[in-house]
Amino acid sequence: MLLDSIPPVSLPTGLSAAFAVSTTATATTSITIGTMTASEETLVRLSSTSSSPLDYRTHIRHINLEPGFVGVTFPLLHERIFHDSILGYIASKDFDDFYQAQPLSTIYGKPGLNESSVLYCYYTYILQHEVMWSLALPILEQLQSFTIQHTYSLKHFMRMIDRFRSLEEVRFLFMDFLEYIFLDPDWDTMTSRGEAAAWEMVGFVREHARLFRGCLKTVHCFSASHRWNDYGFVEDVKQEIYRILPPLSTPTHLGKGNWAQIMAHPDSTDLGHVWMVDGEGMPMMWYDVVCSDGQPILQRCRAMRVLKLEFFLGSKGPFQWAVQEKRDLEELAATGRSHQSRHETTFQSAHMAQGLLQLEDITITAFDHDLTGAIDDVVFAFSRTLKRLVIDRSERPPSMLPKVLQLGQGWVSLPVLTHLTLKIDMSRLVIDPDLLAQCRNLTDVLISDWTLQYRCQDIIPCSPAHLVSLQSLKLSGWSALTFNPATLSSTTQLTVLELALQQTDLDPSAYRGFVPPIMEICRSYGIQDCVSSSSSGTREQAEEIDKGATVQRMLRPQWTWDWHLPHLTRLVLETELAFLFEFKMLVGCPALEFLRLEIRSTVRGSHTRTLTELDVLFLPTATHANDDLSSFSSSTTTDTSTILPPSCERICLPSLRSLDLFGAWAIDEHVLQQLFQVTFPNLASISLQEWHFKTFRCLFNLIKSGSILPKGDRKRRLAPPATTHHNRNNNNEDYDEENPELMISLSTPSRAALSRLGWKFIGDPNCSAKAEVIQYHKDIGVSFVFGSSNGFNVRVTVDDGDRG
Repeated sequence: MLLDSIPPVSLPTGLSAAFAVSTTATATTSITIGTMTASEETLVRLSSTSSSPLDYRTHIRHINLEPGFVGVTFPLLHERIFHDSILGYIASKDFDDFYQAQPLSTIYGKPGLNESSVLYCYYTYILQHEVMWSLALPILEQLQSFTIQHTYSLKHFMRMIDRFRSLEEVRFLFMDFLEYIFLDPDWDTMTSRGEAAAWEMVGFVREHARLFRGCLKTVHCFSASHRWNDYGFVEDVKQEIYRILPPLSTPTHLGKGNWAQIMAHPDSTDLGHVWMVDGEGMPMMWYDVVCSDGQPILQRCRAMRVLKLEFFLGSKGPFQWAVQEKRDLEELAATGRSHQSRHETTFQSAHMAQGLLQLEDITITAFDHDLTGAIDDVVFAFSRTLKRLVIDRSERPPSMLPKVLQLGQGWVSLPVLTHLTLKIDMSRLVIDPDLLAQCRNLTDVLISDWTLQYRCQDIIPCSPAHLVSLQSLKLSGWSALTFNPATLSSTTQLTVLELALQQTDLDPSAYRGFVPPIMEICRSYGIQDCVSSSSSGTREQAEEIDKGATVQRMLRPQWTWDWHLPHLTRLVLETELAFLFEFKMLVGCPALEFLRLEIRSTVRGSHTRTLTELDVLFLPTATHANDDLSSFSSSTTTDTSTILPPSCERICLPSLRSLDLFGAWAIDEHVLQQLFQVTFPNLASISLQEWHFKTFRCLFNLIKSGSILPKGDRKRRLAPPATTHHNRNNNNEDYDEENPELMISLSTPSRAALSRLGWKFIGDPNCSAKAEVIQYHKDIGVSFVFGSSNGFNVRVTVDDGDRG
């Protein structure tokens, strides 16, 4: 629309050809560097006298291009896609003159390259320049920001620099220097040409600053491609440009985008309004830069609320100034005299006049460095205002760090902290026992480390914390093992609870977590007899544990599994906590939608959890609970259909939609039926990994007999939960409310196991008529659909092979 408003007679030749305008009727744009040519004057005059009733160009203040939308990509062009007028222009002397002013790389002189295609590509380069030229030339005086995409364009606009009286921001892309068709195989030639173009850019900025002092405030350069980073002159050019520009006026953020400009005028740039500092991509140790007044750069950002910092080895300590500020104010409040005044300084520090810096959100990342001291400084200096603390330390093995990293010792109270994230790779993170108790207003906690195995006797439990606002608690590693379960008595707002251990396999599907011998776990919790709950509590294990019985160990607080968590929707327990899990906890979690219990161990076959009917029962009151269940347990052996003891009720959790049971779970048909029909009546997704073959067989017997299918109008309760899309189930697969399905996924040696159960596959004779085999693939597995009279289906997907 904008180009249509320009009279065709005033368009440059290349652009006129693109509009299929006769080349004999158009004026050409001279490439001579000098005053405005006649054709340029015509373009300005005719554009300004446009007869259009509404001239949109009068409202334009910004003409810019992003790097991804400019430049010449070497195409497989053919003359058939061009209009005759374009082909005529490419063959003209005007085009050849343009080419001689900006020739292509000598690499295109090699045999085998299509010269015509290269010239067609070169035409697109000319067209880009002429479009920007035609749009901008009539309105240069009103432009506030502009993009110069080619070095050739810079020469043209340099002649018009006295018309850029409103220009505040300019972006130099110089895509012709970076495009493949212009690259020269001679590195010295490339470097020389690039440096010359870069200093021409400096000349444009310097001349504009001379003509319109203080008008141009922002220059973007060398950002179109990473190739500029290969040239040594780039930093010198940047510094020269930023020295020409005026200091930034009260910037509100500090980062890699304006760091160089701030460093060009470090003392005259007012950083008092900077509220966000993003250190990602900044020079190493940038935070150690000290200004002429003796203050570190961060200390001058008195309005700072958010800080993202990459910590580097060898730093003097990015927050020592903040620690000293707080100590000065504390000393002043206590004695009336500060450490600063005793040294008779000649100026009053900002913190004495304005108070402490109110930092609220800090993220610190580091590689291979021990940043304990820096974290301690942050907590001490900003304890009254810190709301979000994120520590993320990654390592590249082999690591120079100790195997154990201690954090939180001596921390003061953090009364307003709501979000705490501590992620430590390749080391064990030992948090102070009182750390969580010091942060009483936490809402989100994520702590993880690299604990792969451990001894129960080394675990020192944390103190109970009163966290009434906690909504999400995710602990992985040592923090999960030392977590005090008494904390859950106060977390009535909790929605997510995940307690896990670092996996020992890089493949998540082959998860293996370390689980100590069962007798050792029980002894650490003070549980006298847990052999009956597991088939792995052998005499040999007990004897092995007894050998170390002389070692004095602190008893860990027992998990009572009786908390009231009315808002909990997601529960994930792994390794020893999953093994000890008691289903009675579900009674206090009426909103639970997702449950995962993971007991796959690094020692295969060593930890089997047997579920009996006792596991899906509970006593409504605690009166005589132990006596009733003990007598019931002693009167039942393998017969799980025994009459229920007095006062017992079956656990029922209608809200649960997704169940993951991973590891060696031993469950008979009767208990399985109780789980699917009574305990979890509205399941939409079940994922089972490495079940015992007997349990696997029981499950398929229930499927074939139809005992697992919901009855009556239960399918109406299978509407997707509020947390998922209306037409998706928990596996993110299409969900059909007219034909609901229960999704069951198994990981086991599928074909062999199913063959042992008498199942047939596509292509096998006498394929089973009891189920429709949907598909079978060696990498995907086999999927079955079992139908029922009420329109409810069970879909079973079995993962193939022995990968489990």
